Amino acid sequence: MKKRDELFTIAELVRKSNVKRGTVGNYIKLGLVPIVSTNKQGQCLYDKSSVQRVKLIKRLAMGGYKLSEIGEMLEKFLWKIWIKRKKLNLHGSFVNG
Repeated sequence: MKKRDELFTIAELVRKSNVKRGTVGNYIKLGLVPIVSTNKQGQCLYDKSSVQRVKLIKRLAMGGYKLSEIGEMLEKFLWKIWIKRKKLNLHGSFVNG
């Protein structure tokens, strides 16, 4: 689990990614940016990879891709990484990091 100081709220995600709050909220609502954790107050928390993901989604959207297409691309890409890591792990050569 991530350290609490490495996690931040949606307001910080918006600031760090330089993408409008409504846009980021839409990405979250559509499942394009997963919630990493929640704090004691029930606020959703995000991490550095969330910032990179928001920026990537924004760039792809500005490039003409539909959010549904971006979701499919992200899913396929992450699935390939997960499979690759699992295969490497089965052979004992994958180091979690």
